[in-house]
Amino acid sequence: MTAFYKIVEDGFVTGFGTNGSDEVTGITETEYNALADMIADRPTAPEGYAYMIQDDPREWVLVELPPEDPDLTADEAMEILLGGAE
Repeated sequence: MTAFYKIVEDGFVTGFGTNGSDEVTGITETEYNALADMIADRPTAPEGYAYMIQDDPREWVLVELPPEDPDLTADEAMEILLGGAE
């Protein structure tokens, strides 16, 4: 049986997936699919900002990114912010 989960930090969903551990919040398949749909339709943020999913209410929030690490691409930074869930 597949178990669905999300990780919430400071009010934002920072990751979600399947077959998590006791350290994550269990969710329904419906909630998992809703998060996946949001990620698929993620809006484009202006330079220096990213959209993150606020957990309650569930909506996109524009947040300012920390100064860039020259060894980290914008795509890598977004993957870190979203917990690699796409």
